[in-house]
Amino acid sequence: QNTIAYAQFYTAGGSVTPVADDWAEFGYDADEVSGLVKNIHSGGASGEYAFEVQQDGDYFYDISFVAGGGDSKTYTIRTLINNVVSSNIEQFQFFQQNTDQKYEVSQNNIINLSRGDVVKWQVYVPSVSATTLTFNDIKLCIYSLQQLGSH
Repeated sequence: QNTIAYAQFYTAGGSVTPVADDWAEFGYDADEVSGLVKNIHSGGASGEYAFEVQQDGDYFYDISFVAGGGDSKTYTIRTLINNVVSSNIEQFQFFQQNTDQKYEVSQNNIINLSRGDVVKWQVYVPSVSATTLTFNDIKLCIYSLQQLGSH
């Protein structure tokens, strides 16, 4: 039986002020793109960029955003499933050269999820920047691999 589950989320984003040597939430709600959501919904607490699956299975996701600001720092992004750091998903890093440049940052992965699992991301910086970091045009596309016959 093929399980149909897919979703697209988008938010304009904005600025983040990370705390030195601490993990910060992506502080924006994941807004569902109308007509492009089935069996996956925005999840987590208000102000968390997160999604919740309604079906068990393997999922492919791609998350991307435009990073700006940051003042020559290396930032690390990690993935949490049900508020626990996922050991199956590698953390990824990006470097902001200066406040005038913007970068497209993206990550994709295949993860196994169970009904009700909530996935979200956090950002880390070892030292505080002189300027705020911006996450703009945050996009997420996710779909169940079972609907492609991978089961």
